[in-house]
Amino acid sequence: MKKKTKTAVCLLIFALLSGSLLPPVCTSAASRKEEVREFANLVVFVQFEPLTAKNFVKDKGEEIFKLWEDPGYGTSLSSYLTEISYGQFQVHNIFPQYDGVSFTPYVVPPESASDEYSLVDYVIDQIQTSETLDYDGDGTVDNLVIVADKPFSDDRGSPFYSHKANYDGSGTIGGKEVFSYNMLNGYSVFEDSISREGVICHEFLHSIGFPDLYRDGAADDSPVGTWDLMASSSIYLQYPLAYLRQSAAGWTQIDTITESAKGLTLDTQTNAEGTHAYILKSPLSSNEFFVVEYRKKPVYDFSSKPLDIKIPGSGLIIYRINTKVAGLTNYASREDGVYIFRPGVTDEQNCSKDLSQSFLSAAPEINRTSFGSADFTRTIADNTPEESIISFSDGSNSGIVIKNVSAGGGENITFDVEFGDLGDLELWDTCGLDTDFAFTSQFSAAIHSSNDIYAVHDDGETVYLSHWNNSSWSKVAPGLPAAAAGSERLLFYRDIPCILYTSQRDGSSTLFAAMFVNGSWETIPLASNVYNRDYQAAAAGDSLYISYTDTLEATPDLKLIRFQPDSREVTSVSLGERYNPSIQAEGDTAYLAARSFPDNQISVYKIAGDASIEELPAPEAVSSIFAVSPGEEESVYLCAAIDGDDGQTLQAYRFSEGNWSAAGDFAMTARGIACDLTVAGGIPYAAVMQASSGESYKVSVYRYKDAVWEPFGGAVDRSVDTASYPEVALHTDNEYIYIAYTNYPGAFLKTKKLEGPSGTDTPDPTENPVVRITCIPPAKRQYETGEQLDTSGMAVQAVLADNTVIGLNDSQYGISGFDSSRTGSQTIKVSYSENIYCYFTVSISEKTVVPPPERKEGWVQNSEGWRYVYADGTYPISRWVLIENRWYYFNNHGYRQTGWLRLGNTWYYLKESGAMATGWLRLGNTWYYLKESGAMATGWLKLGNTWYYLKGSGAMATGWLKLGNTWYYLKGSGAMATGWLKLGSTWYYLKGSGAMAAGWLQIGKSRYYFNAGGAWIPR
Repeated sequence: MKKKTKTAVCLLIFALLSGSLLPPVCTSAASRKEEVREFANLVVFVQFEPLTAKNFVKDKGEEIFKLWEDPGYGTSLSSYLTEISYGQFQVHNIFPQYDGVSFTPYVVPPESASDEYSLVDYVIDQIQTSETLDYDGDGTVDNLVIVADKPFSDDRGSPFYSHKANYDGSGTIGGKEVFSYNMLNGYSVFEDSISREGVICHEFLHSIGFPDLYRDGAADDSPVGTWDLMASSSIYLQYPLAYLRQSAAGWTQIDTITESAKGLTLDTQTNAEGTHAYILKSPLSSNEFFVVEYRKKPVYDFSSKPLDIKIPGSGLIIYRINTKVAGLTNYASREDGVYIFRPGVTDEQNCSKDLSQSFLSAAPEINRTSFGSADFTRTIADNTPEESIISFSDGSNSGIVIKNVSAGGGENITFDVEFGDLGDLELWDTCGLDTDFAFTSQFSAAIHSSNDIYAVHDDGETVYLSHWNNSSWSKVAPGLPAAAAGSERLLFYRDIPCILYTSQRDGSSTLFAAMFVNGSWETIPLASNVYNRDYQAAAAGDSLYISYTDTLEATPDLKLIRFQPDSREVTSVSLGERYNPSIQAEGDTAYLAARSFPDNQISVYKIAGDASIEELPAPEAVSSIFAVSPGEEESVYLCAAIDGDDGQTLQAYRFSEGNWSAAGDFAMTARGIACDLTVAGGIPYAAVMQASSGESYKVSVYRYKDAVWEPFGGAVDRSVDTASYPEVALHTDNEYIYIAYTNYPGAFLKTKKLEGPSGTDTPDPTENPVVRITCIPPAKRQYETGEQLDTSGMAVQAVLADNTVIGLNDSQYGISGFDSSRTGSQTIKVSYSENIYCYFTVSISEKTVVPPPERKEGWVQNSEGWRYVYADGTYPISRWVLIENRWYYFNNHGYRQTGWLRLGNTWYYLKESGAMATGWLRLGNTWYYLKESGAMATGWLKLGNTWYYLKGSGAMATGWLKLGNTWYYLKGSGAMATGWLKLGSTWYYLKGSGAMAAGWLQIGKSRYYFNAGGAWIPR
């Protein structure tokens, strides 16, 4: 069974160390870890019957030790790893076939050489050693290397094209399972004057998490080229890029810069204690950032072949990291995980492999000292050899400029970095830090009657309620113990927080409401068979209304639940064959929109205070992407993405006085996948998530003002992960507008200030001043030392000069007098101004310190299955996780998946161990092919020079295959046949395209006739 993973699936830590998880500003010197990681590398040699030589490594003992072991040979595997890790990685090469004098290879019999799976099985059975094979204690051999006596092969489909793969058989060595292995071509190791240590080190780096940085089949394009061994390998080795040495192995630490700075200094990569690189992070993207590092090309020394001798030159390089790309690989990906900038490129997919201009230096022979532009109107299409931008993957400008670069060639290089002025871009402000909701799988926000904003989020095990105090987030309630919760929604029922969530138990998905009453959560079941992502809810009057699609019906059945929290009464009605509800409320009236099955006609319902339901006249909108919102003067708005001949438009409708009227539309730049709608000051605002580039969605907000839709602020986020089932929701307190959205692996809440009501200036408060304030104390009045003040439930009201009473938000008053370092009773002062204030009291007692139980990270099994539990007791949920170089998927209960898994329109296969399968997979008598990403292949597939066809089910085709009006023949191996083919006594001819010949055909100097069935008819 073929199991190619030429592109290694790399560590999830790539994403977690970057993008939204980076610190905002960091200017300290780089540092590195001091601990040494030991690693076993088991190396064996094999040859095949009939033998081309009695022992193909008989006289190669000295060469073997030189290539793998020799500490005096600078490009041996052990020397290379010691150098690039700054002594933090020590490889122990183990040669079980060496008897102290010579090596004796294993001779593989024909029955074990028919395919790679059988070969690896055979080799594992032969190995006998008492050496330590598992230094990290994970139960598997750290790495196995098989060097096969085979001639050169450039066929990537061949098992003897050098590659890294994963073994999923049952064979063990010394009681240890086998997972990662390198298959090396003997010719490449011993005979090829170019490959040798290059191929050894390249494939080994795959085994410890480094990705391929070249593109699949793109010989004329090179996003990285000779700057990194993982893009271009030979006997002249290079340092891997500094960021990859941080993210894959932790061998260096890189600081982050978020604002303009002058006189920055970078050291050479040979300086173990030096500053190796800087990350440049712009607020314009949550998933992409840039790295600058200094590379010095040494003087050529034939005897030692110093590292980096083959790089283009000495100077500063700039590259982009795109954390949406799994493992940061450039192989078989629609976008590059890593891209090195060079001038004049107007299309990165046609960037050419000429990297001679890709470094900056003030040296006279180079004289390139700047790169980038602060003009945000420029895009990659505007690049020229004289001026090019530092761009995001979608071609837009980051606004970052590198300039005043000093001359390369010394021990360090200096430069300035300038971040363009973002003021004119009308950016949205992030509520808090990018890290606040970095690992939440679900996210929902809501506005309290005090105009404070709250959010519900989870860490995979516990659901939390947090409050935004205009400067930071704080948890305001005990965690809700709902490890199996999914699709959380936050509402306020008469200022009582209510979290709705679904939980899958006993094969059924049940909807629950959790209400925070008297300091604890009370959970009420509402309905069963609720599809996780297809329910919406709103609070109106004395009720919560929840609409969802019943998953047990053959066709969608839209249900509407009325939940009355005061009485805990739950009632439900059916609205027929409709689904994808959108619901919002104003006062005691709610409005519900849903699309019909199967024609997607949108229907809108009005739900009155007495729970009566009125279906409004149809707005004649057909769409799968829509949202509804109450408007001014008992009107209602609907926005919908409408398909047309020229793409999608976002159409808005307004219902008033019994009729729908168009409220304008605008063309969307790309197909949308989510939207939401809210109305503030009589102005509709629409949030749209639409395709941006290959792996991304862009989130924008538009408003309908003066009969025209116009952007409201700049893009909210231009880089939302397409694989994360993203959601978007708008909220407003009529002073600010908030947008909540998910972006794997986290979530964000951003805000922007609105204009005054109806576009006018806010009234002058001096015309009717505040004369006094009153205070309802917070719900929490008892504290322990060290706790922060919790203002949940607190309400401050102002009495104006005309005796009008208005509510104040927490930006309009200050709180003083709280000191949790002192015990006893404290009087807390709430001040509106120097002379206007009120008080409340709290008491503080000593905190009882209970040492937390010690936890260890690892696999935990219970009656339901396997979970991977982190040291803090949390575990992953509804996401992929890389554990010891193996990808696993954990469902929404946090359990490890096995077997076939469908995410969106993509199928994956998880082995019995839970590890994601890649390469060829045999199930029963059927073969499947799983791409490097784990996605099941369908249709034509080219591996090396061989074509295969995978049916719609993923099954590999064999024998005759008819596609359209064309016949093809797939051999027993699945390989598409070309040329002459004899089946039984009949000859056929398959053209170069694989198409079966029929009729007259000139082949060489002769003409042949084939009947309609393809059979050759001698004439």
